[in-house]
Amino acid sequence: MTAARRQGQSEKRGEGIRPRIVAFCCNWCAYAGADLAGVSRIQYPANVEIIRTMCSGRIDPAFILRAFEMGADGVLVAGCHEADCHYISGNQHARKRVEATQELLDLMGIGAERLMLKWINANEGAVFAETIAQFTEKLGKMKGTPFQDGQGREVLPTMDFQQLVKSTGVYNCLECGKCTASCPVARRDPDFSPRRTIEKALENLVDEIETDKLLWSCLTCKMCEQRCPSGVQYCEFVQGARAEARRINQTGRISHSGVNLGIQRMHGAQNLQQNRLDIIEKKLKVKKKADSKEDYVYFVGCAPYYQALYSDLGVRVGEIPSHTVALLNRVGIQPVMLDNERCCGHDLLWNGDIDNFAQLVKMNLKELKKAGASRIVTSCPECYRTLKLDYPKFGRFDLEVRHISEVLAERAGKLKFKSNGEKVTLQDPCRLGRHLGVFKPPRELLAAAGAQLVEMEHHGQDSTCCGVAAWVNCGMCSKSMQIQRLREARATGARKIITPCLKCSIHLTCAQTGELPVPRDEVEMEVVDLTRYLAEAAGIVSPGEGGEK
Repeated sequence: MTAARRQGQSEKRGEGIRPRIVAFCCNWCAYAGADLAGVSRIQYPANVEIIRTMCSGRIDPAFILRAFEMGADGVLVAGCHEADCHYISGNQHARKRVEATQELLDLMGIGAERLMLKWINANEGAVFAETIAQFTEKLGKMKGTPFQDGQGREVLPTMDFQQLVKSTGVYNCLECGKCTASCPVARRDPDFSPRRTIEKALENLVDEIETDKLLWSCLTCKMCEQRCPSGVQYCEFVQGARAEARRINQTGRISHSGVNLGIQRMHGAQNLQQNRLDIIEKKLKVKKKADSKEDYVYFVGCAPYYQALYSDLGVRVGEIPSHTVALLNRVGIQPVMLDNERCCGHDLLWNGDIDNFAQLVKMNLKELKKAGASRIVTSCPECYRTLKLDYPKFGRFDLEVRHISEVLAERAGKLKFKSNGEKVTLQDPCRLGRHLGVFKPPRELLAAAGAQLVEMEHHGQDSTCCGVAAWVNCGMCSKSMQIQRLREARATGARKIITPCLKCSIHLTCAQTGELPVPRDEVEMEVVDLTRYLAEAAGIVSPGEGGEK
């Protein structure tokens, strides 16, 4: 990409600089149409890079976002006309995916109009040429995107391996094997063993650890650390080892083609201006700057992005920010909301991408400083853990961080719950529970709301992970854990799982889709976020409805 192309991202392009277009074309129709345009000598702008695919339905949102991340100004997805798909319904899948990706682009402030969907037959070479010409003209009138080649991330040094071993207490290992015996992954995969990994570390077999794909199978749920008599910080060891492994291009199997991590990397762009505040109901009370140091900043997290990506599952995580603000308003708190909050970076950090994580830390600290508050409240356990424990390692961070359940539990009397005596069970998230020790507040709130809480066999400190962490290595092992967890929940007699974690909600809902290895009536449960359940119990929102009253 030329220096002229990178110049002035907030300005319109100069004369003669054409926008860069990436076109994903279906092999059978759209690509044939493009080929026809070429052999027929039909003129169209030469600023398009065509990628041939078997079907437009195979174009994952991750591929589209990656094109933008690498500097594209616009993306075209072109396929067969809807009645002519060679794979029956591939282009219908393409339409759904493009619409979801357009929603993501709007959230990021990039604009849905930069992504075009077009049906082009094999005999429509002129249509292909006209589409490129019109798209080029349209993009040429728009400002540049905030993404460009070589955004200049600072490359941070990783911890020396021996220093990592020492700082995480690996030398204290007694080789008792309690870690492997406790591990939910090891119970399902005989090749996975935290104890064996620690033994390799003690023998300084660095290459074996860094190139072992099993390094990415760990859920970092801290179950092993809870049982370890020697205080080995295995999760912190895994985090550091993954950062080192990434330096030699080793990664795990990233779920959903890496779209979630792609969004997080894109959040590191300097000139990104998101449409974040649009997600909050207009009648709710928020402010852009603190009136006093005692004010709370509400750190939203990625809920709006996950709603766009996973709405087909029936999840309602996009409502969490509005429900959270409504509950805070009910107890007399008007939170500060950041105009341009970035993802906290949790998943990047646990996938070893510390350079992009550090970029997000830097940007969020700048936004938080501008807000002027000294306290943060978040409805996402992963944001909570990341802000509270990890941000201080990467920059000056002296803010108090609390989970929404902690803030509300102290003010439960102000919520004016209408008791219904409903039988429910609770999923304790790993980050909120074992990582940060927050178990009581969600239970106190459910009790105050009049719910009849029936605990699963494994709950509290012994609660089972939802099966996936940081969007890596979601496979048969994860599915087995989720099915077992749902059966355990079903055995309580409740038909509703309450969870304070949006990812637990997504994963446990996803586990119930498609073909199941067990009868559906053994696992079918409604999964509800804690904020929604409390908003319903407080009469803020009616059961089944989306917005606040």
